[in-house]
Amino acid sequence: MKTVYENHIGDWNMGRLSENPALTPDIIERWWGEWYRVSLSRNPALTPELIERRWGEWNMNHLSENPALTPDLIERGWGEWNMNYLSRNPSLTPELIERRWGEWNMNYLSRNPSLTPELIERRWGEWYILGLSQNPALTPNLIERRWGEWNMEGLSQNPSLTPELIERGWGEWNILGLSLNPALTPELIKRRWGEWNMVRLSLNPALTPELIESHWGEWNMGWLSRNPVLTPNLIERRWGEWDMHYLSLNPSLTPELIERRWGEWNMDFLSLNPAIFKGGSEFSFMNWNQNPFTKQ
Repeated sequence: MKTVYENHIGDWNMGRLSENPALTPDIIERWWGEWYRVSLSRNPALTPELIERRWGEWNMNHLSENPALTPDLIERGWGEWNMNYLSRNPSLTPELIERRWGEWNMNYLSRNPSLTPELIERRWGEWYILGLSQNPALTPNLIERRWGEWNMEGLSQNPSLTPELIERGWGEWNILGLSLNPALTPELIKRRWGEWNMVRLSLNPALTPELIESHWGEWNMGWLSRNPVLTPNLIERRWGEWDMHYLSLNPSLTPELIERRWGEWNMDFLSLNPAIFKGGSEFSFMNWNQNPFTKQ
């Protein structure tokens, strides 16, 4: 079966498509010369081999933040990277961070998930506390041990929180940040109903389709339309109520749903959606005017 991408070659926004994380090295090479180099350079679909083979053709600012980099490749290209972007690259290792200590942008490094609790403690006092407070490398034990030293706005967004820790600290959290935190559970959301920021909560992946349906009419439809917990059945059942710009970004779309509703999507955002590279579509680009869902 062809993918949606293959069925509709020529319809995509190449700037957005260049950022699609479901691109493969084969597709990238086949269409070399048509990609937006800035967007492609930060695409995690790149491989170290492809990066090396096309060295000199990338946008180095954005390549510096690409998680496809390896520590060896970073060391070999030392001096060519944008240190602001490299400092937030999750492919850094604690060993590389320590070896190059003093060369990093500490604001960005403080947010880097490749930090370890041991490194954080060893360098305590050198971090930017707002960024560090958001860092998923924190552990509940470290959070508890340093309680009172965190930036609570940043910590409220940290996915390392546990429901128990959230409840114990209730009243100290920034509700805007906490409402978007994936560490929430459906039980906690229900128990504290009425206290959340509904715009942020609408995007939280801790929601379930059942919870969404039980509170229909209370969500922010723009943000809910992007939520990856939506199911194709729920999307179809509520068709006409979604924000089509943001729904087009939703990775829970299926090739069948995309084809069935062809012509209704925002093509800029759909070009970013990894679902367009999934197999399973029964329609081909050559006969799309003959299929029952798109026939004019």
